[in-house]
Amino acid sequence: MVPKEAREAVGRSEFTKSLGVTDRHAASRLAFPYLAQWEAQVNAALATRNASSFGQREATNDELNSLLVESYEADRAFHKRWARLAVRQGIRSFAEQRRECEGTADYLQQKAFLGDVEDHFPSAVSMLAHRGLRLPTDEGSRADFGKRSVIALRDAIRSVAAEMDAGADSFQPAEFLRVAKTRKVVEAAPGETIMELFDRYAAQRSAEQRKRADTLTQDRKIVQEFAFFVGDRKALRAISAEDVRAWRDAIECLPPVFRKRKENRALAYGKPLTVQRKRA
Repeated sequence: MVPKEAREAVGRSEFTKSLGVTDRHAASRLAFPYLAQWEAQVNAALATRNASSFGQREATNDELNSLLVESYEADRAFHKRWARLAVRQGIRSFAEQRRECEGTADYLQQKAFLGDVEDHFPSAVSMLAHRGLRLPTDEGSRADFGKRSVIALRDAIRSVAAEMDAGADSFQPAEFLRVAKTRKVVEAAPGETIMELFDRYAAQRSAEQRKRADTLTQDRKIVQEFAFFVGDRKALRAISAEDVRAWRDAIECLPPVFRKRKENRALAYGKPLTVQRKRA
C-alpha cells in the first residue's frame, strides 16, 4: 500500500506484481528486488514532497561520495541480515546463498558497465533531499554518480560473499569508497570543527560565569593555533596523542617572543618548526 502523501507522485495506490511461481521460497527470492525498488520510489516521492518548501543546492562530488559510503554500509548490513535469514529459514543452503550473492554482484557489475543505472537514482534522491541537496543536473555527472551507486551496491554484496568465504578482512571496496570513508573519519562534520566546538564551550562557560571573558579570549587564541597546526577541518576524534606531542615539540622549538614579531604573526607553527629543524 502506497502512503496517501506519495500516491500522486508515484501514480498508484498500491504495487502488485505476478512472479509466475507458486513455491514460497522462490517467490521470496524473486520479490526482493521489486520490494526494494518500490520502497525507493515511495521514499523518493515522500522526500521530494517534504523538501518542496525548502531550497536545495546541488551536491558536491565529495558529498555524493559520502552518501555512497553510507549506502554501502547500510546495504552491506541489510544483505548480511538477509543472507543469514535465508540460510536459517531454509530458503537456501549456505553454498546457494553465497552463489546468490556472487551472482547478484556480477549482475550489478554488468549494469555498471552498460550504464544501466537509472533505477538507482530514487533512493539517492531521497537521501540527498533530507540533507537539503539534489543530484547534479549535468548529465555526465549524473551518469557517473549512477555508476558509482551501482558499484557501491555491488561491493556491499561482494563483501558479504567474502565474509561467507572467511575473507572479509581481505576484501577492499572500490577506491572512491575507501577514500571517502577515510575522509569521513578525518574531517569534522558541519558544526563540529575544533573552533566551533570551542566556541560552544566558551559560550557555556560564559553563561555559567565559570570563566572570565579575557581568560576565554586567551584560551581561544591557543586553541586556534592548535587547530591551525593539526588542520582546522580535522575531526576531534581523529586527533591523536602524536598530534599533541608534535604540537608541544613545535612550541618548544620556536624562538623567544616568536608571536610578538610582526613578520611571524601570519605564520603557522609548522613553518618555523621546519626552519628551526633545518638550522639545527
